[in-house]
Amino acid sequence: MEKNIFGLRLLSLAALCVLFWPAHGQDCDSNLGSTTFKAAGDAATWQYYDFADVSTNGPSGISLSSDLQFTKDLTDFESPNLNYALTSNSFKLNAQVADETLISGEDYDPDTMMFKDMDGNMLVVNHLGNKQDGANQRLFTIKVPNAKEKTEFSVKYTLCNVLNPEWPGIKKYDLYNSGIEKITLNDISIGVNPNQYGMFEDGGTQSSHDYSQNGAKLTVMDGCVTYTYTSTVPAGSKSLSVSLITGYNATIPFAIKDVEVTGCFSPRASSPAGDEICTGEQVSLTLDRNYGNVSVKWEKSTDGGNKWETLSTTPAAREEITKSTMYRAFVDGQESNILSIKTIDCCVVKGVPASRKVVYEENYGYFTAPYTYVDTKGDVHQLPKGDHKAHRTNLDYELPYHEMDWTGSVEDGSYAVLVPNINGFSMGQGEYDVNSSANWFTGVTNDHTSILSGIENSACLFINVNNKVAVGGGQGYKGPVFEYEIPNLCEDKELNFECYIANLDDPDRTDSKPENSPLVTINLLSATTKEIIASQPNVQASLGGGWIKCEIKNFKLLNETSVIMQIVADCGNRCNDRDFWGHGNDLLIDDVKFMTCSPPEISAYYKIGDLTADTTVCIGEELVAKVPVTNLLWDFFMNEPYFVLQYSIDKENWNHLKKMGYDEIEIEKIEGKDNKIINFKFNSDDITKGFDDPKKIYMRVIVAQDATAETFVNDPGTVSMVDNCVNYSISECFTVTIDCPACTEPAGKIKIEADKKATDKKNKKDVIELCYGESVTLSQAADITPDKS
Repeated sequence: MEKNIFGLRLLSLAALCVLFWPAHGQDCDSNLGSTTFKAAGDAATWQYYDFADVSTNGPSGISLSSDLQFTKDLTDFESPNLNYALTSNSFKLNAQVADETLISGEDYDPDTMMFKDMDGNMLVVNHLGNKQDGANQRLFTIKVPNAKEKTEFSVKYTLCNVLNPEWPGIKKYDLYNSGIEKITLNDISIGVNPNQYGMFEDGGTQSSHDYSQNGAKLTVMDGCVTYTYTSTVPAGSKSLSVSLITGYNATIPFAIKDVEVTGCFSPRASSPAGDEICTGEQVSLTLDRNYGNVSVKWEKSTDGGNKWETLSTTPAAREEITKSTMYRAFVDGQESNILSIKTIDCCVVKGVPASRKVVYEENYGYFTAPYTYVDTKGDVHQLPKGDHKAHRTNLDYELPYHEMDWTGSVEDGSYAVLVPNINGFSMGQGEYDVNSSANWFTGVTNDHTSILSGIENSACLFINVNNKVAVGGGQGYKGPVFEYEIPNLCEDKELNFECYIANLDDPDRTDSKPENSPLVTINLLSATTKEIIASQPNVQASLGGGWIKCEIKNFKLLNETSVIMQIVADCGNRCNDRDFWGHGNDLLIDDVKFMTCSPPEISAYYKIGDLTADTTVCIGEELVAKVPVTNLLWDFFMNEPYFVLQYSIDKENWNHLKKMGYDEIEIEKIEGKDNKIINFKFNSDDITKGFDDPKKIYMRVIVAQDATAETFVNDPGTVSMVDNCVNYSISECFTVTIDCPACTEPAGKIKIEADKKATDKKNKKDVIELCYGESVTLSQAADITPDKS
């Protein structure tokens, strides 16, 4: 008999799936994350697959995982091994069925296989039962990144018996000789955020499937049972991890199906402008993730939050901002954080208001995993594990009198780039290291960058000032703790500096006194003479005061383009006062920026509604690049701006496409408001011709005065992307990806033989192959015949 695993018969279920909802209503019922374990792409045809091949729903970013090992050999399921696999039918996980050399009915009896014929996508887990090394294993975890703390949530999920009662090996699970019908799924618990030992610390947030809910255990005579677990998102959690965990008692292999987490989420609004912007600039507002097909409404208030008005109902929003404004978003009816953006008069250039450009920034990056670090430039670094602490990395330069601490608690005289959290910072390894923390450092609960960006595990620099190096025999060190040269600044041009500092010491310690908070002085030194150019002295890093802004405005560099940023640990006239140093000098630094006066920034999009800067098209398609402009930009270029559109395939060698002057610009307005948009219209052929089958085209827009713009027309390569002191603005690159669909069955190919070379948009040849629905214009009569091949 020929084996056919894709047309399997479905055994009848001994029990119907029952839905149990809590008696009281939840705070919210939004889909926080769900999966049916359905395979995506090619994996749908595989015998079994892994979590990476599974499609999920809800806000993007949810993750699925298991402590068990992904099976490499289906014979693993025939012994009590720690393994799992996902499949569209449990019958496919029988090793004999998967073996193409074996024939059903001859080499094996399909009615006596270990796994029964149960159709439907599922996660099948196999574990050690009552053996101690199989206990406290996370059989399955779904991690939701933005569940709202202190709100109620529910998890609906289905557990199924996949063991075939007729399987000869079933009796090995009958540990107490009580009969096959008594073999049950025992000691499986569900709960939130298990600790590093795989246990739930709060007994009130876990439940067992041995009792309650449906009042009966799942046996090998049953099919599936649907449960609903309800709990509360822990306070202080930036994410929610819901896990099924096995205990010490005997259990059987089983399947998990149809998992859905519902509750409240915390949409986060952010803006690349930060919390301060030049008057007249554009503010762009985005959400922290794609929330799918749900309603979004942006609101603004210019009177401190007393009155709100609708700004937009699109996934992202933008507007020209002329006064300090508060913004918020409602996503599926749930309110985001409030962004308060302050407008300031930044610069004046030749009597005209100007913008400012960030010419140096260090935000100390963030971690996407315990040992995966993304730096300020976006470069990804895989850090060595070993004894190194998770969520910790170093600088690529040295600090005076301080050494990097990879493995310890960052004591006096040490530093580290790390992630502060509500418990201090990580002192352990792995994903659950938050439970092993330096809890005597709780002065702030997150870095400064994440307050605006919402990025999880965002880092900052911690310097535990070296109090062991005393001043004149006194109690504490006074002197530089940070020195770094900042290059590529602008000579003889107005510059501004800012950074944020904080005290990481625990403000609730009994010996802590606010008046004893340590002091720092920030100096900007000439890179040539080492003399002080500008300074902000004696800034107090107050205990419990959170992040404190330091800034130095309106200074210039003469005859040089670099400056040394120096941070000095200070103590005023109390250097010998033991009380002043009693709680340590525990300094955090974040978001270092140098800015210069510049032309207003410019951006380009293909879709304004969600600020989409990239698009995918086929050959010969009409495109429109939309460039929002502000009155500030218009005024800076004396009402005569010129716009240049360029393209490239490598972001190094650029080509000219189009130049438009102020007298030929097509302007549209958004929603009837005074938000102007310039439309650059072109055909995808305009940017692909001359290249051999390009897959992606990079584009950018430059705004300049006429003479400068004409220089770029004649020589596109003269545009500088690294000179911070130019008198023109360049957009970030946006892309056009060329992706033309191939012929699909049952469509065939048609050959066209012409007297002369016919030409389509992509190829030049005597024989042209077309899919059904495609067309080509021929210059001569041609014989058209189907391709018999």
